[in-house]
Amino acid sequence: MERWALTAGVAQRTLAQGRSMGTKRVPIDSDLLRRLYVHEALSTVEIAARLGCADRTILRRLRRAGIDVRPRGPVPTSRAERMGIG
Repeated sequence: MERWALTAGVAQRTLAQGRSMGTKRVPIDSDLLRRLYVHEALSTVEIAARLGCADRTILRRLRRAGIDVRPRGPVPTSRAERMGIG
């Protein structure tokens, strides 16, 4: 840690405190992700709101679970009809 930070009284984090202060790892089941994203066709923003985390977290977890991520933007009519939401 920088000397100026220590002399200014800035708290020093340890590795045991996690990657960043104030954040916690949200446990997300990959089966739940698959159901919400693939079968219910929810967006990453909608899933994140339900689970109480950031949409970027959902994107990372989808990729980690091997779930193909849809392109950004509105759902094309043809795909919406196949999914039964059009």
